[in-house]
Amino acid sequence: MNFSKMTGLGNDFIIIDEKEISKEVDRSHLAKKLCDRRFGIGADGLMVLSYKQSPIFLEMYNSDGSQASTCGNALRCIGKYLYETNWTSTENIEIDTTSGIKNLQLETRDNKVYSVTVNMGVPIIHSRNLELENFNCVVIDIGNLHSVIFTPYLTDELVLEWGPEIEKHSSFENGVNVNFVHIQTRKSIRVKTWERGAGKTLACGSGASASMVAAFLKGEVENKVMVNLDGGTLEINLEEQEKVVKMKGGCDWVFHGKVIN
Repeated sequence: MNFSKMTGLGNDFIIIDEKEISKEVDRSHLAKKLCDRRFGIGADGLMVLSYKQSPIFLEMYNSDGSQASTCGNALRCIGKYLYETNWTSTENIEIDTTSGIKNLQLETRDNKVYSVTVNMGVPIIHSRNLELENFNCVVIDIGNLHSVIFTPYLTDELVLEWGPEIEKHSSFENGVNVNFVHIQTRKSIRVKTWERGAGKTLACGSGASASMVAAFLKGEVENKVMVNLDGGTLEINLEEQEKVVKMKGGCDWVFHGKVIN
C-alpha cells in the first residue's frame, strides 16, 4: 500500500488513495495502526482520497480511529498533494468532506505550492458562556465542534490536564476539540489545542479559526489575525460581509513510502 506523509505546521497526516485499500479493510482500525508513532508510520490522522466523484471526496480519521468531519491543516496538505502530483493544474480546488465542500485557493510558484487558503465556511456559535470544569467556554462549530477557553497564562500542562477532561465532557455527545487562547495584541493570539481523537497537536487549523472567531466576538481582536501555534503561524481572516472564515498557511511533504504488511 503506497502512501504519502505530509504536515501542516507539525500537524501531520498519512495520505492514501482509496484504491490502495482493500474493501474488507476496516479504515478506522487502519488509521489507529498506521498513526501509531511507535508501531506504525506515526501521524495525527489518516486521510483517504476518493476520485470516484467530482469534486474529490476526502475521508478523514483521527489517530484513535474516530472519524473527523473536517481538518484545516489536512485540507491545505491535500491541496498541495493534488497540485504537485499533477492531479490538477488549477489553483482553485474543491474538496468534498462530510461537513460539506471546501474551497482551496493555492499560491504557487514554479509548479510548487507555497501556501493554501481554505474557506472554512460560516461559523456557528453554540454558546457564549458554557461553564465546564471552572472554565467559561465559547462553543463554535466550524465544520467540527470546538470549545474555546481564554486564559491569561498558556502552558502545555494546562492543555494536558484539562484537554482530555473537556474533550469527553458530558455536554458534548461526540466529544469536542479544546482550544486554550491567550490574547497577545489586536492582531495576534496564541493558541494551544487538544484535538478530539488525537490529543495535543502542534497545530489545528479549525481550532485556530474557531479561536479567532471567539476572540473577535469578545471584541479583543480585529477581523484579520495571526494565530501563533506550537508548530507555526496561520493567518485567519473573518470576512464580515460574507461571514466566512478563511485560513491561510503553508504545508510540507515529509516522505513517501509503502506499507508492506
